Amino acid sequence: MEPNNPNRMYAALGIAGQAGCLTVILAVAALLFGLWLDQLLGTRRIFALICVAGSVPIALFVTLRVTQRLIARMIPPDKPKKDNST
Repeated sequence: MEPNNPNRMYAALGIAGQAGCLTVILAVAALLFGLWLDQLLGTRRIFALICVAGSVPIALFVTLRVTQRLIARMIPPDKPKKDNST
């Protein structure tokens, strides 16, 4: 993608939006899973706190991987230059 392309800003916003939505989805899923475990085992929000706290490093790792993959798709690798010295 060319550096002066105006669509580059929209691509960056799309990457940020996907990463943010992914983080929220993982946090809500961890909270719901923890609340379900608390209800099943009769505890008082212990598993909800553990699941939410445990989801933080997982969300960071997944967000990093997804962002790196999307950036790699957005920025093409450098093409080797042809040697015309012969």
